Amino acid sequence: MNIMTTEDLLAIAWLIFSLFLPALVSILIRRGKLKPAMFPPVLGVGAALLAFAVLMSQSLISTQKSALLGVTRDNLLWALAFGAIGYFSGRIFERRARNRK
Repeated sequence: MNIMTTEDLLAIAWLIFSLFLPALVSILIRRGKLKPAMFPPVLGVGAALLAFAVLMSQSLISTQKSALLGVTRDNLLWALAFGAIGYFSGRIFERRARNRK
């Protein structure tokens, strides 16, 4: 009886990694190592790369090789959407940080 499959282990690993990155960015912001002008690019690119990596690793395990091109295109579009959300969230954080000073 298989309790955990490879997909389950991969999902748990990506969950742990996905929780670690925002904590790291939060620590950098609070210590002042990350300037407010860098919030949008860091959050946008970080969200896009993380989303693409998570989606592609899941797709490589769960889909057939013949459908990989279509799945890659879909994952890229989803990653762009997550990147845009991260970028605009970074703009909001930047504006709030400027208003605090």
